[in-house]
Amino acid sequence: MADRRKELEQELNALQKEIEETLTEVRSEIDNWADVRYWIHRYPIHILGASLLFGFSVSLFTGRKKKDPSDSSEKGNNAFSSLFFSELKKHASKTAAKYIMKQVEENLNKKKKESVPEP
Repeated sequence: MADRRKELEQELNALQKEIEETLTEVRSEIDNWADVRYWIHRYPIHILGASLLFGFSVSLFTGRKKKDPSDSSEKGNNAFSSLFFSELKKHASKTAAKYIMKQVEENLNKKKKESVPEP
């Protein structure tokens, strides 16, 4: 009876360990799904295309619209918001391009190292 109890305790401990490991893996996967860097690292070209498409669509919707030239009440606000969004888009594009290029270069270097046989 004591032997059976020890076997059951060992089996229970093994199951608990497996459950903890599985939960750790699931947490890691969930963290990866929520991490933007994971997606950029995994799909750099797709993210670049999506960001360009997003930037283009934002520029279409926030672009300049023809208004009555005699209405100068919003001229200052329009100029500021246009300048602000323009600079924001430039900064976001530059940052995304730098990050994607860094990831691509790292992947290429990693592949070069893997393909070179060691003596």
